Amino acid sequence: RAPARGLDVGHEVAELREEVHMMQQELLTHRKVLEQFLELREGCMAVLGSSRIISEVGDKTAELELSLAGVSDNAARHGRAIGKLTEQQLRTQETLDAIVRAVKRIDRSRSRRREPADLPP
Repeated sequence: RAPARGLDVGHEVAELREEVHMMQQELLTHRKVLEQFLELREGCMAVLGSSRIISEVGDKTAELELSLAGVSDNAARHGRAIGKLTEQQLRTQETLDAIVRAVKRIDRSRSRRREPADLPP
């Protein structure tokens, strides 16, 4: 029986070796799949990073548009204010011109009143 038992042990060792070999092959297959998964993950992370950047650019663009709208509103308000100041300056100038004319008339009429008194009798 000893030789038969030796065959059984040898047979079991051969089966174990074959099983270990199959496990090694499965492990290599899993490793390759894992490597592919990691590459795919890196690609996905890059895409996510790009989409975040695109989203941030969109946010910054919206902020810029709001800022430009504010600048436009300010420019319009300043333009209206400048227009009002120009109108006010024109009215003030007209008033000053009228005052100068009135002062000149008064001055001429005073000069005329004095002239007869200055003449010898």
